[in-house]
Amino acid sequence: MNKLSIFLMVLCGSFAAHGQDCGTLSLADTINICAGGTATITATATSTGTIESLTWSPTTGLSSSTTPSTTITGTTSGYYYITMIETDGPNLVVNPNFSAGNTGFTSAYSYVTPASSALWFENRYTITTNPSSCHPSAYSHGDHTTGSGNMMAINGASTSVNVWTQTVAVTPNTNYNFSAWVANWSASVLPSNCPILQFQVNGTSLETPDTILSPSGTWREFQAVWNSGTATTATINVRNMTTAIVGNDFSLDDISFRKVCVTRDSIYVNVGDVASSIAITGPTTAAPGTSVTVTASVAGVMPGYTIKWYNRGALIGITGVPNITYTKGTEIDTITAVILQESGCTDSITSNIHEVLVDPNTATAQTAKPKFIIHPNPVHGMATISIPAGTINNIAVIDLLGRDLSSQILKNINTIGKQWATLDMNTLPKGTYLIKVMTSDGALFIERLTKE
Repeated sequence: MNKLSIFLMVLCGSFAAHGQDCGTLSLADTINICAGGTATITATATSTGTIESLTWSPTTGLSSSTTPSTTITGTTSGYYYITMIETDGPNLVVNPNFSAGNTGFTSAYSYVTPASSALWFENRYTITTNPSSCHPSAYSHGDHTTGSGNMMAINGASTSVNVWTQTVAVTPNTNYNFSAWVANWSASVLPSNCPILQFQVNGTSLETPDTILSPSGTWREFQAVWNSGTATTATINVRNMTTAIVGNDFSLDDISFRKVCVTRDSIYVNVGDVASSIAITGPTTAAPGTSVTVTASVAGVMPGYTIKWYNRGALIGITGVPNITYTKGTEIDTITAVILQESGCTDSITSNIHEVLVDPNTATAQTAKPKFIIHPNPVHGMATISIPAGTINNIAVIDLLGRDLSSQILKNINTIGKQWATLDMNTLPKGTYLIKVMTSDGALFIERLTKE
């Protein structure tokens, strides 16, 4: 059976009318997912009565909008809400399934005793087990309750009138769920002539009327939530808005008017995307042996990330905060940072190079070794390096992730014992690289090389 909610109260946060004991909904406050990725969000629902429906909104990206647990595909960050409607207490409608016959309600239609062709004329209703026994062209179907019990069968009127009306006592400031099952018994469903039903309480319409377009003999549930306010009685109506003569034929069964709770909870879905930038700031000079703190300014990243910190291409630490403190060495420090999102949403984002020079006022600075030469720098293809003294013992070419790419780009295999070497950068992507040269006299030279 198809179920259609024709009215839903819009509430902020969990809500229960005065004097009602409602169930609970529990959701996590926030969930982080990747753009285009998926995650499962689950609401824990408890009820003091019967859960009539669970509804998520909005429905964008959800695998299901009517179950406690649903899979969401990351599209846009925002709040998602789940609303639980639960009924409690007895059904206040008298003779809700017409098992007692034509009693307990009133109708603007004329009642006829069930018999062959009793519903031939418009503006008639009867209580029967099958509309086809009262109209020769009616679609044959059983009632909603058992398939063999009573139902109210109606041949629509040429004016808009109340099909079924009953007055019940209600408690002020209480929510009630008004529901009924409806089936079209016209042999051929004509969209322009189908019944259009409107629920009303105390003369107030509940949401927009809905057209009964289901296949003939198919029962559908209609329901609406109403708050009593200061009222102590409720006159509840099912009204047919269609005035067509042909095809305006339907059945009613299992009408209910019960106390209801509406409970709501929300979760914020944070959809991650590529971090836009990471940049390092900090002191530019320091004495060897002193503590140096550098800070990464991060933009566009989701909560929950780690940063890998490198000095001259070597990993010096991993932090979950945007700063690190390390001990200054005797050489020029070249600090880089790589941010890794915990959710795995994006590839790593690498920072700029931040240089920390040896303080020129220290003794170490007075005896610092001169830099070696890389030409050209920036480079498009081939580059030549030369050292100021001694001969080359070892060369390392390091990218900002700390990977040694030496074997890929050394043009001259026999560089050992020479003061120069040629680097073939053609196969490497654009970026910044650290060139580390160890000499025969134990000196270590480090310089940056930019590939364009």
